[in-house]
Amino acid sequence: MGGAGGDQLNGGAGTNDTASYANAGSGVVASLTSSFSAFQTNDAQGDSFSNIENLTGSEHSDTLFGNTSDNVLDGGAGDDVLDGLGGNDSLSGGQGDDHIYASTTIDNLPDLIAGGTGIDTLVLQDLVSGGSYDLNAIATVTDHIETLDIRDGVGSEIVFSGADIQAMVDNATASHLDILADTGDTMRLLTDPATEQLSPAFMSGTDAVYTVTDSGGATLAQVHWQTV
Repeated sequence: MGGAGGDQLNGGAGTNDTASYANAGSGVVASLTSSFSAFQTNDAQGDSFSNIENLTGSEHSDTLFGNTSDNVLDGGAGDDVLDGLGGNDSLSGGQGDDHIYASTTIDNLPDLIAGGTGIDTLVLQDLVSGGSYDLNAIATVTDHIETLDIRDGVGSEIVFSGADIQAMVDNATASHLDILADTGDTMRLLTDPATEQLSPAFMSGTDAVYTVTDSGGATLAQVHWQTV
């Protein structure tokens, strides 16, 4: 457990060792990537990690970075920022309004993205300019995310189904996902129009609330598209 002052934390043998700042009196910035160590703050300032795979934050607002290995980052309470920085990570925000960064590449797809309580945001990275990204892969490992941020300066397409939105938000047919997009981004339903429909029809660059309905007209989920 990291306390005040520069600590050398060594997990030893094994691949599931955790450095915890659960008892810190204020939020920390902590990174398992050594090149980020100069940015560490408060109880994590000056700390170094050896054979440590996981980080646990405090009851305050923390920023936790992993490394290229498979990490478990747990923000705990507070408005946390979590970024696994590669690997198949487990990222849990806990209480508070958290921001969780995740790659869209298969090699670095997280094993778990859990927003927890609060209004939590998933920030998608590595989207391809002019490419199309199916949300299903990341939706299946995600829950309690209320906002999806795809703003990265490149135009890309997001495709999804009503089930994907339900999985990400975890509120059944009342699931409502805000999507923050660039002006060049678009979205569409992946499913057959005979099975699911999007209403109104999507218009690029137009901020609106879109409803996903099934073949009988029943609401499956809603998406609030916002060009920011």
